[in-house]
Amino acid sequence: MLSWWRTLCLLAVLNVCLWLAVHAGLPWVQKAAWAIPVFMVVAQGFCWHSVLTLNHITQAVESSLWAAGFSWMAALLGVIALDSTGWVRSLAVFGILGSMAFVAYVAGVDVPMYWRRYQHGRARGQAYMRLDQGARDAWHRRVPSGSWAAWKADALWLTPYFSVGVWISIAMVCVPGA
Repeated sequence: MLSWWRTLCLLAVLNVCLWLAVHAGLPWVQKAAWAIPVFMVVAQGFCWHSVLTLNHITQAVESSLWAAGFSWMAALLGVIALDSTGWVRSLAVFGILGSMAFVAYVAGVDVPMYWRRYQHGRARGQAYMRLDQGARDAWHRRVPSGSWAAWKADALWLTPYFSVGVWISIAMVCVPGA
C-alpha cells in the first residue's frame, strides 16, 4: 500500500517541476525533468524487492535513488530560479530548499537506518526470501500494525511525506497564473 502512495507522490513531484518549467518558459527543463521518473521507477523496483525479500540493503539503494532524483529536481529548479522572477523564482527556491532538506534527511537518516537493519540481519544470520516466497508471505502472514513501536523508526519521514507534501500540492492551485 505504501508503495502506491509513494508512486502518487512521485507524480506530484514531477508535476511540480514540469509546472514551474512551463511557467518559467523553459521547455528543455521540462524535457530534462522526465529523468526524475526513471530514478523513481527503478527505486520502486528496489522497494518491492526489499518488501518481498525482507532484505534492507535494497531499501538503502531505493532511498539513495530517491535522493538522486530529488537532487536532479533541485538542480532543475535551480535553473528555473536563475531564469525567472517573482512567484516562479520564489517557488523554485522553496522547492530547492525542500528537495535538499529531503536529500540531507535521506543521506543522514534513511540510508543509515536501512544499512543498520541490513547489518543487524546479516549478524543474526537472517535468511532472505525469494520473491515468490515473499509474495506468499506478504499475502498470508504479515499483519498491518498501528503500534507506535512498529512505526517509530519510519515516522520521521512518513509524517511530513504524507502531510506537509500533500498540503503543499493543494496550495499550488492558489498560485497566481496556475
